[in-house]
Amino acid sequence: MAVDSRFYSARVPARLAGLTDISGLGPNPLPDISISGISVFEEAVGGELCFVDDIRLAGKIAERCALGALCLTSKAIAQGLGDLEGMNVVDAPRLAFFDIASRIFAARSTGCEDGLEAKRIHADAVVHPTAIICAGAVIGANTHIGPYAHIQSGVQIGYDCVIGSSAQIGFSLIGNGVEIGSGARIGGAGFGLLPAVRGAKNTPHFGRVLVQDNVRIGANTCIDRGVLTDTIIGENSKIDNLCHIGHNTRIGRNVVMAAFAGISGSVEIGDDVIMGGRVGIVDHAKIGTGAQLAADAAVFSDVPGGQTWAGSPARPLRQWQRETIWLRRKMLRKSEAK
Repeated sequence: MAVDSRFYSARVPARLAGLTDISGLGPNPLPDISISGISVFEEAVGGELCFVDDIRLAGKIAERCALGALCLTSKAIAQGLGDLEGMNVVDAPRLAFFDIASRIFAARSTGCEDGLEAKRIHADAVVHPTAIICAGAVIGANTHIGPYAHIQSGVQIGYDCVIGSSAQIGFSLIGNGVEIGSGARIGGAGFGLLPAVRGAKNTPHFGRVLVQDNVRIGANTCIDRGVLTDTIIGENSKIDNLCHIGHNTRIGRNVVMAAFAGISGSVEIGDDVIMGGRVGIVDHAKIGTGAQLAADAAVFSDVPGGQTWAGSPARPLRQWQRETIWLRRKMLRKSEAK
């Protein structure tokens, strides 16, 4: 993964041997090699640091190492794999990875004191006098920035966009014809936690939010930037007010999401999906193309494309209807028997 230099500063290449006091490292010292970046395990290539804490991925570690990646993993997962060049055994792979990554990469300031290149605002853009446009930001033609909006360093916004009052946008690339409602928060860090000696600590984020063309994002909606990949909102998708979209989530084209929807991290939503109000989706779920989720649906598993699901936990609509009718009839019989 190439960490975007518009939003993060980097000290690469970095010698791992020079990094000390790494959390979760254990007794084995870091190898004296240079890394060029960080990546999710499935995409790591030459010189990139990754981690494996899922035993189901053990069989693929040799493949990543053969491509030149440096993989941090646990003793339990490394058993039986032999002495692979590039594989390093640590006590807590996820914790060690993010500790190392945060020593090498750092988020640039989200304020306007950052020393990036001057902001570029098209002559045809309309920016309210109270809006804050930080250094390095780019605003396209005929884009309107409302009162007290805050466009952070490095953000790029295309043409014909409307950014509502008090909206805050950081770590994001915004396409053309995008409407972002008042009070929306785009690009904040998501709710990722790492184990620590005292409770838990926040997971560092190194990704972005990519909003494609003609997207509508409602008032007070929050969209988290990715951890090691990007959060993506597909073109022509319409998101209502007061929705939340977690980090690494990928939403396809022409998706409709009604108010109060809560999408957990790393969810994949296909094209043309329709979601009613207050839909909730568990992390890492996959919603197939053309699926429909009824209002209040609580989705705990993958939803095949083209199907309509309802209920909590969500299941196919006909099944939910039959179960609801059966339960109602049973309760009525009990009531009549008294």
